[in-house]
Amino acid sequence: MSAASCPLQVALDVSNSLVIDQLLLQPRASPLGMWTLQKLGLDPTGQQLTFQEVCQAARRCRCTALGYRRSDGRMVLVPSPGLAKLTAEDRVVVLARAS
Repeated sequence: MSAASCPLQVALDVSNSLVIDQLLLQPRASPLGMWTLQKLGLDPTGQQLTFQEVCQAARRCRCTALGYRRSDGRMVLVPSPGLAKLTAEDRVVVLARAS
C-alpha cells in the first residue's frame, strides 16, 4: 500500500468509523474538517451537484475538498467525477487553514 492510498484505505474500513468521526467531527482548530454545503456557499435544495462543483466552491473558500460524508455515515473519499446527489445533511471533508 502506498502512502497516498493509506488515508483512503483507513476511511474505507468500517471499523475505523469512530476514528474518522473523532478526527473530522470534533470541534478544534484543525486544518481537516467537515463543512456543510451552505458554508461552501452552495444550496443543495432540489439540485444535483458534481463533486467538481463542490471542489470549485471549496477553492473559492480557500480550502480543498477531499470527499464527503453522507448523512447515513458513509464516507466517500476520492469521489467519482459524475453527479453526486448531495443533501443539506451531508458534510464535505475539507482541508483548510486552521483559524
